[in-house]
Amino acid sequence: MSGETPQRKIARLSQYDYCRPGIYFVTICTHAKRFIFGSIINDQMRLNDWGNIVKTAWLDLPNHHLFLVFDDFIIMPNHLHGILILDYHDGTTDTAGRVPTRTFSSPISGSLSAIIGGFKSRVTREIRHMTNDKSNIWQPRFYDHIIRSESELSKIREYIQNNPLNWERDKENPVYIR
Repeated sequence: MSGETPQRKIARLSQYDYCRPGIYFVTICTHAKRFIFGSIINDQMRLNDWGNIVKTAWLDLPNHHLFLVFDDFIIMPNHLHGILILDYHDGTTDTAGRVPTRTFSSPISGSLSAIIGGFKSRVTREIRHMTNDKSNIWQPRFYDHIIRSESELSKIREYIQNNPLNWERDKENPVYIR
């Protein structure tokens, strides 16, 4: 081994500006896909205290990012799916002329990564304060998909709404046998 620190694989599109207006589908998973936000009971997600912390923090995001508009979301036992819309048409934030640069230590303010990073930090801080548990809450990264059409948006909304119904077949459910 050369002693060099291995570099993480970049999960985002390398030439895409994640500060630009757009509709994004995100999935954020718990560390080791632990079931820590609640349970599926009778095809319904029942949030526990930690799940309620996640819900409160998620719903509070637009209060910190005035250009952020919510669409559908669901909190599951070990992950969250959500549709976020970055909309700068109200003039509160303008990324025009900003050169997108990316480093692992500092995502661009107002970018999708910065928004998700702030959300994950808040949830982690509140859970640790409540429990004094210092274990990891989240996986280091998150999955995103840029939604490019109304039909795609409709399909993703349906997927989110049906997620508790399909939990037994969900790829994020470690109990699911493929």
